[in-house]
Amino acid sequence: MQLGFVGLGRMGLNMVTRLIRGGHQIVAYDRRADAVARAETAGARGVSSLEALAQALDAPRAVWVMVPAGDPDLVGLKGDVEDSGEGRWTLHEGIDRGVPLPALSAALYTRFRSRQDDPFADRLLAALRQQFGGHAVKKP
Repeated sequence: MQLGFVGLGRMGLNMVTRLIRGGHQIVAYDRRADAVARAETAGARGVSSLEALAQALDAPRAVWVMVPAGDPDLVGLKGDVEDSGEGRWTLHEGIDRGVPLPALSAALYTRFRSRQDDPFADRLLAALRQQFGGHAVKKP
């Protein structure tokens, strides 16, 4: 099986190595070039961007994402996930054209829900969007 893997810290690189030993083909990305080089040494195909990762994977794509452990409980983030408007616009277009977009709808409503309380899942979502999309996060 071919897998994409994002995040090649200590745990991520160990997982990549074990997956390769298990016969899986890994396409690996990390913001740090030295981490990608270590994954390549283990037998992974390294890429230099998330876009390159998506292009390198065969459909259907499966991507494993490791979250940085600097703040394991994410107490330094507020679980309030902003939306920039593209999802709303796309949903409006889908409604106007009669095209169902259930995954996008669920993602947008999850962002709305995140503004009502502050659970760990929403802090994790905020951290992922910041890490991989450069989106702003709110501090408690």
